Amino acid sequence: MSGNPSEHKKTKALECHRILVFGQSGSGKTSIINKFCYDALFCSYNYDPTLDDSDRKQANVDQLPCIIDIAASTCPEEYTALRELLIRQHEGFLLVYSVDSRSSLDQIRLFHKHIQREKAQTTASICLVGNKCDLVNEGRQVTPEEGAQLAAELNIGCFYETSVKNDINIEEAFHALVRENRVHKDGKSQSMASEMETSGNEAQLEHRRPVIWQRFLHYCRRSKAARASRQ
Repeated sequence: MSGNPSEHKKTKALECHRILVFGQSGSGKTSIINKFCYDALFCSYNYDPTLDDSDRKQANVDQLPCIIDIAASTCPEEYTALRELLIRQHEGFLLVYSVDSRSSLDQIRLFHKHIQREKAQTTASICLVGNKCDLVNEGRQVTPEEGAQLAAELNIGCFYETSVKNDINIEEAFHALVRENRVHKDGKSQSMASEMETSGNEAQLEHRRPVIWQRFLHYCRRSKAARASRQ
């Protein structure tokens, strides 16, 4: 921990975006995280293929500082409970396939299905990433057009081909997720504010209801008295 309390408080005050990186083993999830967080090409620690410890990076996205908290997982089918927990705990998802593996592309549909099921009541930020795009003709099995087509099919508005080796679109993918998160958070905040305002108006009306009722009864009595006097 930093020895300067003021710096620690400043870091805590920053908005935090929790991003989960999904992808088949070998798609390059850990390399993408390493490149983004540490500008390193290779992982220098032991990696658990079910869930790695999260990494954090302070970043400026559109000149607004934030903390990006990143975890990676393959989430095999036998880890159902863990997968569901991870999805619920995160708000942004980077779905990674490797352009030299068609099976990793096919796996994306399954990851997306899991996210949609767990986030049915909320809006999830999702970015599709085709990694290892530096493999121009060396074993490439998935074209950029196929990646874009899958993104359109799954209604994912954000798609990039990336390369850790050549540092292509790594930062752009994470920053795009942060931007989408901000849009969803702003929309949620406005919705909550509207609900609070409506609730406040109803409470105010409930508080005033006895007064309104008394005024109505007073009006009825005056009207009845006026009719009686005319008779």
